[in-house]
Amino acid sequence: MLPDVLGYTLEKGEQILKNNGYVHVNRYDIKAPYFKGTQQKERPDQRIVKVKKVSNDMVVVWVCRS
Repeated sequence: MLPDVLGYTLEKGEQILKNNGYVHVNRYDIKAPYFKGTQQKERPDQRIVKVKKVSNDMVVVWVCRS
């Protein structure tokens, strides 16, 4: 069963996935939505927003800067 890592930081989420047997974690970086009139705060942490199981030992995660 795929562990629930949505909302976790990339580092913590990868650690949980690897501890559960997913040795291959592929990553896609996506851009946070930009709303006109708001300021984007640049923070170094990245959050997992989507996870897809590809095989028994491989997952793909979509990561967005929060």
